[in-house]
Amino acid sequence: MSKINLTQNDLESNLATTDEFWTTFNDNISFNPIWKATFSAMDADNWKKYLFDNNTSHINILIKNFPILKNEFPVGFGLGFIFTNYRMIYNSDKALYSIPIMNIMKYDTQGFNTSLSARIVYIDGEKKYIHPKLILDPSIYKNVIEKNHFEKLNETQVYLLKQKITDLEQLGLNCPSIDFGESSEKKVVEQNIGIEKTESSLKVIRGSLIGAISLIVLSFLVLVVGNTDNSKSSSKKSIGADCLPRSIKSHSMSGSTLTVQLTTNYSVNAEYCAADIMYNAFNIAKTCYPNISRLVVNYSIEFTNKYGEKKQADLGTFEPNLSTLRRYPSDHMYKAGEPTTLFNIYNVFTSNGFR
Repeated sequence: MSKINLTQNDLESNLATTDEFWTTFNDNISFNPIWKATFSAMDADNWKKYLFDNNTSHINILIKNFPILKNEFPVGFGLGFIFTNYRMIYNSDKALYSIPIMNIMKYDTQGFNTSLSARIVYIDGEKKYIHPKLILDPSIYKNVIEKNHFEKLNETQVYLLKQKITDLEQLGLNCPSIDFGESSEKKVVEQNIGIEKTESSLKVIRGSLIGAISLIVLSFLVLVVGNTDNSKSSSKKSIGADCLPRSIKSHSMSGSTLTVQLTTNYSVNAEYCAADIMYNAFNIAKTCYPNISRLVVNYSIEFTNKYGEKKQADLGTFEPNLSTLRRYPSDHMYKAGEPTTLFNIYNVFTSNGFR
């Protein structure tokens, strides 16, 4: 495709606004059968909040880097991939690719569920190749091909799919900005403002109570100091048990080894289940039981089979390196910083048929 001299009118005619993007996305959740099962019972605000809480990084890669066409919407993401009904985005260590679906010649399933390199062949003036370690579930790509939404795109729209926002800005063009909108971001701000107003109204009451509270606290400290060792021991035990995630069905302690039975829900895909295992392990070992020397996570999965029956399957055991885990400041950084661990857990899910 030859270069097109884009104008501001081309952008305004072809690119989506924030409201258009989210409305189109929400209206087409059923495009992905797993998303349909997961999100169909949610209203638009709760659905967007779920994405805001769990998929911000994926959504931001799309909306902060690329112009979004009208009627374009995500249909699947994970393992560095984002698929929309019009394109494939792949975020590798070397580059961020945006490839129109019609330019993909091959989306090779070789390597799916293995450590072998999968291969993607596409046309961008010439034949080019991408060799990711894993590829997103091939059924998502197949679904995009079968629905064939991209067939009606004109030359300008296909050209825009390959541009980045920075490319358009360098041409002096103003690309519509897309964000999460009010339903997730503004509500959080409003809640914080409400808290601040409440805090302000309580300052006078606090001031009048400080003297009395100080006396009570001093008296309490005198009593506590005499029982420091017993108090610490009791507190640690209570905090550990109370802060365990709800996905932990049972737990037992033997010396400094904690063994837990963790159940994850098959609501999105195998990568999310693997990430859930890592998130829970992190919070257990770093927050709930920071003094254990070994954590054994026996994990299972709850799912609904094709007959609509609720099922559960025991899958494997995960023993994280606690010294490594506790060096990370957050669970998300732990997952991002240990891709091999994520990959190994992911392989357990996929080898048992969970994509």
